[in-house]
Amino acid sequence: MSSALASQLQQVAQQARQGNTVKRGKASLLFSPRKAADIDAQTIYEISKQGFDKLLKKDSRLYPFSESLYAQASVSLQRDQLTQQSIDQLNNSVNAFLEILTNYFMDPDAFKALEYLIRKYKIHTFNVDNLLLCGLPYHTTSQFLVLLKIVDIDNSLFGFLAGVRQSDTPILPRTTIAQRCLKDKALFHLIADAARRQSQSLLPSAAFLSFFAALACEVASAAPALSAGASLRQEFVAQLLPYIVSGLEFNAASDYRSAVFMMLAELSGHVTFSSEFLTAIIRSLEALASSGAAEGRSALLLLARLAVTQPGLTSLKAGLAERAASLTQERLAQLSLRRDADAAAAAAA
Repeated sequence: MSSALASQLQQVAQQARQGNTVKRGKASLLFSPRKAADIDAQTIYEISKQGFDKLLKKDSRLYPFSESLYAQASVSLQRDQLTQQSIDQLNNSVNAFLEILTNYFMDPDAFKALEYLIRKYKIHTFNVDNLLLCGLPYHTTSQFLVLLKIVDIDNSLFGFLAGVRQSDTPILPRTTIAQRCLKDKALFHLIADAARRQSQSLLPSAAFLSFFAALACEVASAAPALSAGASLRQEFVAQLLPYIVSGLEFNAASDYRSAVFMMLAELSGHVTFSSEFLTAIIRSLEALASSGAAEGRSALLLLARLAVTQPGLTSLKAGLAERAASLTQERLAQLSLRRDADAAAAAAA
């Protein structure tokens, strides 16, 4: 069976399953299923384009999508007639758009913009994981519940939320997501990878990174592996290692680095880090603390935490305390010089 034919059959199967989610109508964030079915694609496009144009004024990164996802010519496009290569390109474009839209999910124009993507590209069926990631930081809101109710989650990593969307109460505790992450490593990696991509963005989503920071801390503190044997504990840390390394890089986003600091602080009380790993952490933290970065104080606090929790640092506690004190004095001196410069600039003005 050719890949193109297999892809088309998969789309037919997913569309059939979607019929169980939205009955007697069309999926919509703005209208009831029946009312949405009476609105043609061109009208949906015009409504969505208005919302998209307003968002574009707030974020110029959206401009490329005006010539792809929101091009007038796309109104006549049929997803099920695209080649596999075209579908892959479409999915990449949709997912890139959704990562930016996370910043504006609570903006009414976001739902308007999404309406066309749902109608034309059926992202509620074919891009479920990325669509829900877009709204996940707002998991306790009614907007997220509205989104959850129209997506086809049966074969997605969010299938565990099937019961939640039957409720009229928009309550999805973060602990529920954390517990699922412990059972389903793929879900945690999906969220953590999205957070890492946000960290590397020019305008990272503070909402998504703050959500990840809290979630990562809950996952780290509740992990059964932390109360199990040493081999399981080390295996758990190894799963987190790529995200920890990214968070310790100097150009990491502040909120992402905070998430990594929280994970390390929690893990250090349960796991004995290898000497190589510990050395790498300490060097990164010392560099951050002495660089004048905003997270300098947090880096010092984490160093102090490691000195208490890691046996390998027992003989280095005194030296570490001296280095921390030295770094603190350097940081205070930098702040003093900055205040003096600001005062001189103010006087000159």
